[in-house]
Amino acid sequence: MAETRKHNASEASDAETIELARKEASSASAFLSFLKKARTGDPIPPDVIIKFAKMVEDSLMLDNLGRMQLVNLCKYMGISPYGSNDLLRFYLRHKIRMLKDDDQRITWEGIDTLTKTELREACRERGMRSTGLSKDAYRAALQQWLDLSVLKNVPISLLIMSRTFYLHDEMVSGDSPSESGIDDGSKGVTGLADVMSGIDKEVLNEIVLEMASSEEKSTNADIKKIKMEVLEHKK
Repeated sequence: MAETRKHNASEASDAETIELARKEASSASAFLSFLKKARTGDPIPPDVIIKFAKMVEDSLMLDNLGRMQLVNLCKYMGISPYGSNDLLRFYLRHKIRMLKDDDQRITWEGIDTLTKTELREACRERGMRSTGLSKDAYRAALQQWLDLSVLKNVPISLLIMSRTFYLHDEMVSGDSPSESGIDDGSKGVTGLADVMSGIDKEVLNEIVLEMASSEEKSTNADIKKIKMEVLEHKK
């Protein structure tokens, strides 16, 4: 009996340790450490980038984007950039819902069922290159998107913004990594880190505060500093 109680206590302790580690890994302070590494160019494993990308939810991103960022994102996605900030957020949320539904549909039906025209249109809708590529290249690009959107649950808003980095590199090089067969999908994931590390400070501060726990807000020096900056900015 004593051995059983000891074993159960050990299991409970292990579970608490795992849960504590999970909370620490998904904390606002851990997110700030990740951003610091991303800005200094330190190598970050793709699974770590994806883990932190999931923390920047679509609602967090859209609710905190400023006017020019909303306008630019609407233009990039082929959405009318006119109207109030709330209206532009509404347009973008609607677009994101449509893309999520379409991602699920393509995944269920199979990407191989799409024609070249359908693949090209799907890439265009997601802000990816949609001219001058072969059917296989369009399929590879869309599959990378689906892997992150459906299988990894990466927020659509981050994926869209990361495509601007990806598309710029393709246009500069004059070729698509998928076309040349040298991209294993890691570049798309790296683009997520580029987006998160490049978010405007005011927007990032709001996002970090939304992520932060009550304990972090009262005890963590970096979070407390961010909280003060946000209050000063709102004066």
